[in-house]
Amino acid sequence: MHVFEKIEKLEMLFSSTFPQKKCSLSMGEMLCHIAGKHNKTMEKSLTEEEQIFYDVLVRNRISPSTAYNWIKCLKYPEDLQLAIKRGKLSERQAQIEHYNRLNVENKAIYEEIMQDIIHLVEGINYGV
Repeated sequence: MHVFEKIEKLEMLFSSTFPQKKCSLSMGEMLCHIAGKHNKTMEKSLTEEEQIFYDVLVRNRISPSTAYNWIKCLKYPEDLQLAIKRGKLSERQAQIEHYNRLNVENKAIYEEIMQDIIHLVEGINYGV
């Protein structure tokens, strides 16, 4: 079973837990909070809705952190999602590739910003 089938199972659990869609958070936002609390990285307590969904996950033997990692796969580019579906990449390999791509994009932006700052500082030093 690939990650997208697992996400479908999560979505069914979520919609059966909150059938009227009166939930104030999306499933992804809720899983982020639940995983943070589960891993003890979040100080504040869970809302009533989050606690209900946390209990549903635990009853179904689904780790909140793992479920949150599954949901993050939905933000990956289509080529990575397709590679996961075809079995060419594992979830972990896709995660590494996704973050490597982000780092390359961000590195170029940071370098451009640093060059702008250097030019500004040089202009101030030389009275330009």
